[in-house]
Amino acid sequence: MKQHLFCILFLLFLSTNIILAGGSDGKMNATKGASIGHDIPALPLGPGALYHNPGSVAFLVGKQISFGGGWLQQNNQLRPNYSDQEYDLQSTQIPYFAYATIALKNRKTALPNGLSFGIGVYTPYFFEANYPETWEGRYILQQSRLHTTYIQPTISYQIHKRLGIGLGYVHGRNRFSFQQGLPLQTATQADGQIQLDGRGKGHGANFGFYLLPTDRISIGFVYHSALQFVMKEGTVNYDVPATFLPDYTATDFFARIQMPDHISIGIAWHFSNHHLQGQTYRSPCLTFNISRVRWTEFRQIEIRFNEPMGGTHDLKLDRYFSDTYQLSLGGQYALIEESAPGIILRGGIQLENYAVPADRFTPEQLDASQWGGNLGFTLRFSHHIDLDIAARYRQQSIRDIQNNAAAFGGVYNGDEWLLSVGLAWTFL
Repeated sequence: MKQHLFCILFLLFLSTNIILAGGSDGKMNATKGASIGHDIPALPLGPGALYHNPGSVAFLVGKQISFGGGWLQQNNQLRPNYSDQEYDLQSTQIPYFAYATIALKNRKTALPNGLSFGIGVYTPYFFEANYPETWEGRYILQQSRLHTTYIQPTISYQIHKRLGIGLGYVHGRNRFSFQQGLPLQTATQADGQIQLDGRGKGHGANFGFYLLPTDRISIGFVYHSALQFVMKEGTVNYDVPATFLPDYTATDFFARIQMPDHISIGIAWHFSNHHLQGQTYRSPCLTFNISRVRWTEFRQIEIRFNEPMGGTHDLKLDRYFSDTYQLSLGGQYALIEESAPGIILRGGIQLENYAVPADRFTPEQLDASQWGGNLGFTLRFSHHIDLDIAARYRQQSIRDIQNNAAAFGGVYNGDEWLLSVGLAWTFL
């Protein structure tokens, strides 16, 4: 019984962060960023810099607002070793974001005084997996869903005309559900079933600095701290034969889980001086970025039930993941710059490695090394209003996996498409 419980909870709480396990966190935190690459700490392309690098927010001019969303289609194929059936798993997510920044001015001179504030709301992690209730792996997973929202107030200061630092406080909220079959057959019932639902809160920080060592080079560094989610009063629901009910009396649970931290470093080469005037979004440039997620620091999950759950009240689950890295190269070019409407083109490519070893892979952990490409553009209706469009494709490598502990193995591959639309206003 305890072995079944271990599988249940290992998979459930993995869903709180599996979206990270292909490299950097998140899927889409701003449309301009999604058109050139996920992590762009050396390019403050508008209010989305609140996420990409708080230190660069001090280099934005005036008051700026941006908001938007996206359509994310994930397609995964899984063929278990013990079956000829191939499962096509498709899910659609709607990420969204909203940012606002303001550069304060000196009351006497009406010039910027180097201090900026901002606030952002974005949805970095989301996941959905739906398998048939009677499929071969139903005792590992039937359904799982996750959605998170982060709120980030930020302060940024331009210490020098070539150096800015910034710090954001991050408040995170998540909600999830998980369903799994239980091998509790009786003469009148084929299987049992368990469903867990919960919400969690977490706190963290986002720190960065932005440096202009020359007129043509910008360097950015950002540190997204570990975020600890505390899940209280999660609900537990069962459909099990009466014979087994004494082992399943828990109605709620408490859990604590810490997300890994995330570091990104980027460098950009500019071919004009627009970035020196707070207009990086129109500066022709190339950028190279490297990111690391420290999954090796994410080692244990603690769960506590109010009543017996499969014969136990408390459980500690160990992890054995690897750090992940993302390399990206991108650029932008102003096709039509001076007139309105103007057009600014963007694009990029990325490579990422996987975090989950083959012997830890489960139907919940749809993780593999991947490569991807981004394309997008900004249509400037005026010097104050932008329409941003971005598209991204990611292809995962085929993995042959075998998890003996979970009695699961097979061949897996997948891909995803993202289309994002955003609007931005600048008030000087």
